[in-house]
Amino acid sequence: MQQEKYQVFGYRWANLIVYTLVTFMAGMGFLAMAPLLDTMATRWSVSFGTASLLMSVIGLFQLLLSIPTGWMSGRIGFKLPVTIGASLLALGFLLRSTADSYTAFMLYTVIAGLGWGIIWSPVGNLVATWFPGREIGLANSLWTVGFLAGQAFGSLTSIPFTMSLGWSTAWLIYGVIAAVIAALAWVLLRPRPAVPPEPRPPIKPAGLGEGIRQTMNRTNAALQYTVFASVGSLAVAPSLVPPMLIAKGVAPPLAGVVSGLALVGGTLGSLLVPPFAFGKRRARPTALVCAVLAPVFFVALFYAPVSAGAVGLAIVLSLLFGFTMSPVMAISMGMGQMQPGVNPGNAGILAGVFLTSIGLGAAAFPPIVGQIVDTAGVMRGAWMLAALAAVSAVVLALFVPEPEVHEGPPHTLPQVCL
Repeated sequence: MQQEKYQVFGYRWANLIVYTLVTFMAGMGFLAMAPLLDTMATRWSVSFGTASLLMSVIGLFQLLLSIPTGWMSGRIGFKLPVTIGASLLALGFLLRSTADSYTAFMLYTVIAGLGWGIIWSPVGNLVATWFPGREIGLANSLWTVGFLAGQAFGSLTSIPFTMSLGWSTAWLIYGVIAAVIAALAWVLLRPRPAVPPEPRPPIKPAGLGEGIRQTMNRTNAALQYTVFASVGSLAVAPSLVPPMLIAKGVAPPLAGVVSGLALVGGTLGSLLVPPFAFGKRRARPTALVCAVLAPVFFVALFYAPVSAGAVGLAIVLSLLFGFTMSPVMAISMGMGQMQPGVNPGNAGILAGVFLTSIGLGAAAFPPIVGQIVDTAGVMRGAWMLAALAAVSAVVLALFVPEPEVHEGPPHTLPQVCL
């Protein structure tokens, strides 16, 4: 029996904005490490590959916790996992300011990693609960704007903050920002609307295996690689660009800025490209074009003429890399949630599957590329990253069709309000 009363509430966007802020602070604390990996390796007398494990441990928790948390959000809603996760992230980021060794910094990163692991997959439940079908793809892609903006902020500021303010103060700033956002999440997130956004039959939360069977068609299976490769590329790129630029005579703060501009481009790409792709119903070809161009721009960055006072071309290529790489992840997430069989009872589980693949990318790329950097140099590491990213274009071309859009009935019910 279908729901007789339904309404699309404006507060859906407030929920999405607050969640986007949570992803901002997660991305901030994660990518603030990347430009400092070489510094941390020197500071604590460890190899670059060992320092890279600080980033891998974050992705490891996402890999382990995303599916269970997605399953749980189908039963208890999205608010509690998001707010508890945000609080753990803030605590871990704050404690980093007290770290006086690699072991201590790793311990506090593990605390943050626990929070990181549980904040992501509940977005599937949030979107499926609050948004009508025609907005599912767009809403599932827009939260990545916050994640990438946070990564941009962290990667752009970590070197300047540590050089001008000192190690402890820099990490304290990130921790305070995270604590404020976590508090906002507790106060502002609303778990469910008074009535659903469109007519729906009664939906029971799916079991873990059942939810995976209901949602993982061939398209969603293929899309796991595209999110794996796009997130892994964006996670590792800021750690490769500064050493290359510094070796060519660029000052470390400027090298960090150029590297961080990839995430600025990524933020713009996630903000501008998915609305175009879903609005024009051209999600697949748009993602395909981005998947082809992104590795080309990244490799070109390493061959661009650069000197201490001439980094203009590197800046452009860094921006273009991020602008084209980030929509691959964002559009893939949106297309995945638009597949047949996805509903509020299993959307969190599907999001958990996607976030597991994203976590695998964030966990696997740093040690793989870091090992190549240790043994063969930064240039070989850059080529490996580009090759792994380029496979996404093949996957999109062969296995991913354009998703169908179900418009549904008009969404009006003036007498029901929040």
